[in-house]
Amino acid sequence: MKGESINDLKKYLSMGRSLKICILDNNSVEFLTWVRKDVSPEKIFSQYDMILIPP
Repeated sequence: MKGESINDLKKYLSMGRSLKICILDNNSVEFLTWVRKDVSPEKIFSQYDMILIPP
């Protein structure tokens, strides 16, 4: 799911099913840019239903 508004987030969370959510902070994003060559983003994030990234 890619959404830009809080209403999109509320709608997705109200579907009534259990979700695996990854919440990244700026430090995590920076770290992941350093290890991107060694560990693929697909391997890290494929297990999550939703990934929240800071603006």
